[in-house]
Amino acid sequence: MKIGGKKVGADLILGTAGLIVMTLCVLLGIAFRWHGTPLLWTEEVAKWMMVWITFAGASYSFKHGGLLRVDFFVRTFCGRRAQFTINVAAMALMFLFFTYMSYSSVQYMLNTWNRNQVFPVTRVPFFCVTGALFIGGILTAVFSLGQTIKLLRGTAGDHTEEETP
Repeated sequence: MKIGGKKVGADLILGTAGLIVMTLCVLLGIAFRWHGTPLLWTEEVAKWMMVWITFAGASYSFKHGGLLRVDFFVRTFCGRRAQFTINVAAMALMFLFFTYMSYSSVQYMLNTWNRNQVFPVTRVPFFCVTGALFIGGILTAVFSLGQTIKLLRGTAGDHTEEETP
């Protein structure tokens, strides 16, 4: 999807929407509490949005090089071939990790579904919130797989996406 001429991913859209909803919930909670009639659901919804922002933001940060990456020693002490091997191995391991995380999150979501676990105030099922773990994991796994393939083909200069003008 393009917004304002720039390519925008689902992770950025989810994170932005979550931040807007969280901000509105917190402001509503403050305003109603100020007037002596607190809304119970606003705190719960704000917590859900924080979870969604965290996992959508992790995917976005990973794509744009915002996550911690310790590569000083690799670039300083390893040759080009070793750097290439380490980068491919790191991306492949990240793909495996995020794939397993997504699989585990589905198992957790099914477990909460089978137990009929809901949040106390809003009665929303837990799986609606834990779905953020699945979606964030899938988005990150797809990106790391794509980067692994690009590295193997020799078409990726770095591990981050190029910004489109």
